[in-house]
Amino acid sequence: SDRGGVYDIWTIRPDGSRMEQLTTHANSTNFPTWSPDGARVAYSGVNAGGVFLIDGVVKAVKPASPEPPLAADVRFWPFSWSRDGRLLGTALTAAGTIQGLATYDVVSKQYGRVPLAVDGGWMLPVWLGDGRRLLVRTSAGISLVEAATGAAKPLVSVRGYSIGRSLSVARDNTWFSYTETATEGDIWVAVFKNTKVQ
Repeated sequence: SDRGGVYDIWTIRPDGSRMEQLTTHANSTNFPTWSPDGARVAYSGVNAGGVFLIDGVVKAVKPASPEPPLAADVRFWPFSWSRDGRLLGTALTAAGTIQGLATYDVVSKQYGRVPLAVDGGWMLPVWLGDGRRLLVRTSAGISLVEAATGAAKPLVSVRGYSIGRSLSVARDNTWFSYTETATEGDIWVAVFKNTKVQ
């Protein structure tokens, strides 16, 4: 929220109570990524100045030193945190063009690449629980991807553009959800069914 004058990260309970400011002057426009145990938060963004890892409990902290950059002219935006401590996100040029997907090992501070071709102008990746596979949302739809090889299997063809976190996976990988973003004003009725990712 920018309710404090610049974009910072805030926490709030599901019932709307106890809104608390988590960062001070983070100036981040990317969404925070919580570690699986809820102890830390990773974030970056257009004006954040790098990738930051902060305590998920201490309130109103100023960003510390950023994590090492992916490359001198490439930014890393984290979107998902695996159970074994690796961040998954997009690699972007200074101009904001997506180069592809990358991983970052929080302990070793080493980056890796997911050999998947860029499909359209944006990509939103989410780890599956095994830390070997991920779901990727692009303008063409959602695919199941092997992180090591980049082999992709299309799951859902869905329209939309990049806005917020439009893809989510259940902790036990038994279902995933997504939003269909468009500029039309139609009203749709959705029937929910379980979709098990294997």
